[in-house]
Parts: sequence; C-alpha cells; structure tokens
Amino acid sequence: DFLLSNFAVGKPVIRQSKATVPVTFRNAGRREKIVFRMNKTGASWKVENIVYTNGWDLIKILSEPLD
Repeated sequence: DFLLSNFAVGKPVIRQSKATVPVTFRNAGRREKIVFRMNKTGASWKVENIVYTNGWDLIKILSEPLD
C-alpha cells in the first residue's frame, strides 16, 4: 500500500538535451527519493528512466522476466 505525502519536485539539472530531476516524498512516513532522467526531443521533455535509491530503475524493473 502507498500513503504518499510531502511530495516535492527539486531543481532540474540540465545538460544539453538531458536533464535529471530529483523528487522527494514520504511513503507511509518513510522519506523516499527518486530521480527522473529526462530527454529533450524537439520542444518536449520526455521521461527516459526513473532511478530509485535502492539501485533499481524503471527500465531494469520492466526488463525483468516474468515468473
């Protein structure tokens, strides 16, 4: 279950067509941080990946074989 609060988007770090955006929040009272990796395509920024503090990232999670 998720009980999210204190959601905050940090200052992006932009380098050419790449950016990282830190996001912090509380989940059931525990402080969490994730980092959005963004890629600029044309005039739009799109999410390239989401990195979690435990070392996992969204691409890795979605690439895992199903049991």
